[in-house]
Amino acid sequence: MIKHTLVTLVFGAVLSFTTLAQSTDGHLAGQWYGIYQGGPVTVSFSEGKVFSLDSEASSSMMLSAEYTVNESTSPSRISFGGAIPGMAGEGIFKVEGSTLEMLCIFGAPGQVAAPSSFDEGNMNPAAMHLFLSRDKSILESVKKKAEVPTEAALAFERNRYLGNGVNLNSTFDGLSGDRPVDDGMLEKIAKAGFESVRIPIRWSDHCSKEAPYKIDPSFYSRVDKVVDKCLSLGLAVSLDLHYYPVISFAGTPDLPFDENIERFYSIWEQLSSHYKGYGNDLYFDLMNEPGLSLDPQLWNEMVSKALKIIRKENPDRTVIVMTPSLGQHWTIGLLDFPEDDWNIIAEAHYYLPHLFTHQGLAYAMAEQSLGMKWTATAEERAAIEHDFKYLSEWSERTGRPVNIGEYGVCSLADEDSRAEWLRYMRATISRYGMSSHIWALYRDTFQIYDEKTGSWNGKLLDAAMLR
Repeated sequence: MIKHTLVTLVFGAVLSFTTLAQSTDGHLAGQWYGIYQGGPVTVSFSEGKVFSLDSEASSSMMLSAEYTVNESTSPSRISFGGAIPGMAGEGIFKVEGSTLEMLCIFGAPGQVAAPSSFDEGNMNPAAMHLFLSRDKSILESVKKKAEVPTEAALAFERNRYLGNGVNLNSTFDGLSGDRPVDDGMLEKIAKAGFESVRIPIRWSDHCSKEAPYKIDPSFYSRVDKVVDKCLSLGLAVSLDLHYYPVISFAGTPDLPFDENIERFYSIWEQLSSHYKGYGNDLYFDLMNEPGLSLDPQLWNEMVSKALKIIRKENPDRTVIVMTPSLGQHWTIGLLDFPEDDWNIIAEAHYYLPHLFTHQGLAYAMAEQSLGMKWTATAEERAAIEHDFKYLSEWSERTGRPVNIGEYGVCSLADEDSRAEWLRYMRATISRYGMSSHIWALYRDTFQIYDEKTGSWNGKLLDAAMLR
């Protein structure tokens, strides 16, 4: 579940900004090309003071804005006014020959300030840091088709088996006090028509703080009981390492950064040994939403090392790997899997448009969007289509299947809008041949099942089941 809001998530639509002032910036005019978060982007500056950004990876980065610059400072400043309530942008840029570097920070008018250096964007979830060139051929660097072996078909088959699933949240992830699963709940999931269950687990809370970071045997027994019951009901299971301190997006640091990484490897070594006798309807989900503190290159290195650990005792186990930088769909191009391992499913999360799905939630900086509706207009549908087309093209180009490990709308949105969005999302996911796990089952503002009444929200369940 996403607890950070990137600038691209805040927008979620084509934007229009107002002019602040006038300035000369002829050397910016024209088109620039680059790779942002692993996906191709094209930026243009026109003489009419209009800045536009086209992103192949995400509809939420399709910007159109009037701008002004101030080149009396070093680095030069660029400003965007806030035509959208509660939004403004300030940034810096520098042009060196045929290259342009630009860092923009977005936030509430009067509260957002231009950064003084480009380093200030490294850990800022409201920052957009672009490196651009006049050379359009740079866009082709991420479009090369991989040589895909025949064994890659196995992961696609396993992904189809995951099918349409649900997150069994607030059970082992440290939220709601790890309350046990009520009697009959898993049977209800299977009877409703779900094909798999993703189980978010805060493993770090149940292992020692010193090497070799041994997992508590009594916790194993609790998890195993749920896993075994799911499997007996014909539900595939994705075991997810969730809310991991320091290197995921949430959690209070309990160990230094390097020790948390070592514990990550130890946890997967232990889980690999413990579950080695299980069938292939049990999947390993390496880690939920790698945080901004975890460099994508380091995440790829961790994935490669973890896969080697898992393959020692689970050579045929399908492993699910999250995209870097908080599990966004548009960062899927940053994944770099080992060329000798094709039994991998790439995982992304999808909550766009963010101001709709998280409306009214202060932690998501979406309080001001309470009451926002989603009615499946052509424009609303086109945004989702844009994003899933990119995911599908990435999958086809790389030979790797895609799972949408989380998608959902909070209960502060009106029920009809929630149902419309869920229905269109599920139909799109299905049309592109991806698997998915809706967020969330219960005990959460995104829930589709109410434990107090012991019943599903029928309208939302029907939408998720395409009934």
